[in-house]
Amino acid sequence: MEHSSRLHCSDCVRLGRPCVDLSWEHLNHTRKECQAMIDEDQKELARVFARLTRNLDTLHQAEYCAHQKTECLAKELEASGILEPLDSRFAAR
Repeated sequence: MEHSSRLHCSDCVRLGRPCVDLSWEHLNHTRKECQAMIDEDQKELARVFARLTRNLDTLHQAEYCAHQKTECLAKELEASGILEPLDSRFAAR
């Protein structure tokens, strides 16, 4: 009978479910605490997403530069005669 002193709203009694036995102060504190954690997580997510975007941009630039450098080196090797032109190698097959 330790629960008999608790108040039950009529809807909970009618539906046969337990009432929320928490004070408004406790509920408000919990909501504020959870909202603060959500806000902090959203800030961290924004920071991580910004870093990810920067790193992806840097990676794309590096890949583009590597492609350009490869083409330049291939042209230099072809011009020096060390490497035959790619077109003639594929045509011989």
